[in-house]
Amino acid sequence: TAGQAVMVRYNPVGGLGAPAAVNMHCGINSWQTVMSPDAAMTSNPVSGRWETTVTLPSSATQLNVVFNNGQGQWDNNGSQNWNFTVQGGVAPPVNPWTIDGLLEPAVPLLRSNPG
Repeated sequence: TAGQAVMVRYNPVGGLGAPAAVNMHCGINSWQTVMSPDAAMTSNPVSGRWETTVTLPSSATQLNVVFNNGQGQWDNNGSQNWNFTVQGGVAPPVNPWTIDGLLEPAVPLLRSNPG
């Protein structure tokens, strides 16, 4: 759910193999925002998975994830990434301003640069 913490578990078999470390590279809303730095994951020897928890922003409608070993090797799910729908997210409003050099009808001119 948007605005809350989410745990991500990763199975490196078939991707990173048997890495000494795993980092989660994640973005929000089709990679519009990328969380930095990558989240270090912790190995769970019982499940054989790597785990980390991140808090999603309230504007999240999608979580995008790929994994790396910190040494340049990446698992991006066969170039598909892992993309998860986030419930309850409210996308930020679209910027209502367009700077195109044209005066909009019914909008008063506040200042002009005659040069």
